[in-house]
Amino acid sequence: MAMGVMPGLKVIMIQRFPSYVFKVGETQFAIDKEMAEGIYVRLER
Repeated sequence: MAMGVMPGLKVIMIQRFPSYVFKVGETQFAIDKEMAEGIYVRLER
């Protein structure tokens, strides 16, 4: 939540190499592998 990523928001993976880039709303975030490994996402259908 520190980056404004709140439960229930749609997260889109844009890129995985050389860094992880994902989009939430109109904002894109780039993070390293170590931080990405600590993120868990639950898929809703």
